[in-house]
Amino acid sequence: MTLGERIANLRKEKGMSLETLAEAIEVPADDLREWEQGTQVPSRGELLKLCGYFHTTTAYLEGREEAGPVKQDRFSKAEIIFILDGVLFLLCFLLAPLFQWVDCKVYGQYLTDSREYLQHFPLNILLAFACIIFVAQVGKIIYDKAKGSR
Repeated sequence: MTLGERIANLRKEKGMSLETLAEAIEVPADDLREWEQGTQVPSRGELLKLCGYFHTTTAYLEGREEAGPVKQDRFSKAEIIFILDGVLFLLCFLLAPLFQWVDCKVYGQYLTDSREYLQHFPLNILLAFACIIFVAQVGKIIYDKAKGSR
């Protein structure tokens, strides 16, 4: 199997279009097309970008070994942000009503003014931010999946 065939197979395994991969590794789509067709060879730097993106070795891409992509053990930045936001969202979602209930039952305070409410329960502000970030992250994931399937 040639270098171009391996690049094309890895791209197709991820369900990506040629343009999406070119954008992800920051090379012109025409260059990537020529690599896959075998009419041009990527530079060493471009080859390393491909290896980093697909979590594989240059030896595999060049056909010197048969092992495929290396298993990635770490989370990406987007996954870490998504996980932390989910934890923050759940923490605020569970604790905000508990604090409000305790305040109401123990101290007998019922707040009607929204400014007073937010000053008294700042956890609700965090909950609102967590919701906004969570929705933005889910939207980005959906957008990336839709863009990658073209």
